[in-house]
Amino acid sequence: MNNSIRWPLYVGLALLCLNLIYVTFDRTVFWDLAVYQSAVDIHLNGGNAYTDIDGLKFVYPPLILTAMAIFGPYLSIILCGLIFGALLSFAHRGMHNLFWGLAISTAVFISPQIPQFYAFQTGNITAPLHILIIFALLHTNKGENLIPFLVIVAIASLIKPYYLAYLVVPFFFQIISIRLITMTGISAGVPVILFALQYLAMPDLVGQFLSALKTQAIGTNELAGAGRDVGRGLYYYLGTVAGLPRVSAVLLHFALLLPFAGFTLFATRKLAHIIDDERLRFEFLVFVGVIVAVILNPRLKAYDWIIMDAAAVGATIILFKAGYNSFQLKFWWLIMTTMIAVGVLGRIEETMWMGEIFAALPVYLPPALLALDSFIIFSRKTKLTERFQ
Repeated sequence: MNNSIRWPLYVGLALLCLNLIYVTFDRTVFWDLAVYQSAVDIHLNGGNAYTDIDGLKFVYPPLILTAMAIFGPYLSIILCGLIFGALLSFAHRGMHNLFWGLAISTAVFISPQIPQFYAFQTGNITAPLHILIIFALLHTNKGENLIPFLVIVAIASLIKPYYLAYLVVPFFFQIISIRLITMTGISAGVPVILFALQYLAMPDLVGQFLSALKTQAIGTNELAGAGRDVGRGLYYYLGTVAGLPRVSAVLLHFALLLPFAGFTLFATRKLAHIIDDERLRFEFLVFVGVIVAVILNPRLKAYDWIIMDAAAVGATIILFKAGYNSFQLKFWWLIMTTMIAVGVLGRIEETMWMGEIFAALPVYLPPALLALDSFIIFSRKTKLTERFQ
């Protein structure tokens, strides 16, 4: 392993281990998991599961609440098993590049305000579901068997609809066909139909759910921008920073990012041919597809963007394994120093713009550097090919 990869991997692993020790002795962990369990307990006792729970609210739809209620007081144990099961999937050989990406991004794109491992410390099931979806993608026999992936996406989308964005990923590595469109369409249609049926079967619960979702995720002021607790997606910057009305910010979010997704799909399929190894090429296409799927999410929280970071750094490692000298590898020390410096300045200045720059860097810098890396490598490869023809 090259030193430029080895040292940040070791630093990242050390940080992850330190966090595990911290979590072991700190009682303020798994707070989202506590909300899930409390909501189920309240529901089973005939109360409103969507009420305020220690300043937070349960914001999953009634169908998921009903499914979670089956496990009763054992829900926390079941969900802990899901979280640790997702983390254990990193031990599989096919997940190594993503795990290295997670560890290295923890070291290099470090954020004192929101560390990468925050996503797991909360006990939220979002990041584990991301990991399980990617695990299913990487084990599709190079894209031949999509059924497990499509099933997991359909189930995850019942919990959070934005997981449907993962249905764009197979288009990165498969020939676009009627069969592929039909399969992804069915996977998308199942949760949509079940969402609609909830309104007929559980109208009161749906009303409570929508009220909690509005308060928890988008705030109560209709004239405000993106609202509260919406992470650092483009929607946030259009709504909160630029001050656009909420509906306009959402529409513009997709109006800008959907063409970006289409361009990335076209460019990546063309670029990936420079990777000779079939397995590495497939992984590279999956990781770029994951980045696109995650960035489409308007509510881009820490437990979403760490997956995007891991995929971006993992794709950079794949380029290195494919024999290309990534310029990004040479500057990881500089990037980490800059991240820490910006973080310190952000705390000293405490101005809006310093805070926004500091919050945006760990989110968008890894995929931006991957895009620049890929463009440089592809340009050089193309010029060399033309020279010797």
